Amino acid sequence: MNDSKQKISVDEAKATLASLEQYQEEAIASITPPKWYTLTNAFLVAFFTFAFASMGHENIWAVGVWISAVLIIVFEIFLIYSYSLLGIKIKQLPKDRSGVLSLIALMLLFIVIFGMARYEDWFHIPWRPYAFAALNFIIIFYVTIKHPSGEIFVKSSPSVKQSFDE
Repeated sequence: MNDSKQKISVDEAKATLASLEQYQEEAIASITPPKWYTLTNAFLVAFFTFAFASMGHENIWAVGVWISAVLIIVFEIFLIYSYSLLGIKIKQLPKDRSGVLSLIALMLLFIVIFGMARYEDWFHIPWRPYAFAALNFIIIFYVTIKHPSGEIFVKSSPSVKQSFDE
């Protein structure tokens, strides 16, 4: 393999691709936050949604919005700091198109959820703060567990493995 003109066999290529897939799975598993953090973060976002939907004109729920917002920021700083102690640098903003599309879609989804939760003129349902808080909890928990790298919209292209099998 030292000579650049040397051909790579099909078995070597398959072994290399398998090791690359395993490395990618291990990398994603290493950046997945622990379950306690995911639950706490999802609960804080749900409480933020509930307090935001319940607050009227300068009532006590505004304090809940501020407290939950500050705690969300503190928990994110804690996560970034703990990963930096482990030698893992987390990118705050995505660099590729898939990550950007995922971020924009989630931002728009949360804007719609917060808007629908807040404006009671549209929905005269007494349990709407609970419903939208639960919806945000489920979304945050699912996205953090299933897509920790932030890439939700990944196009599946024909695999290189398939071309070797043909």
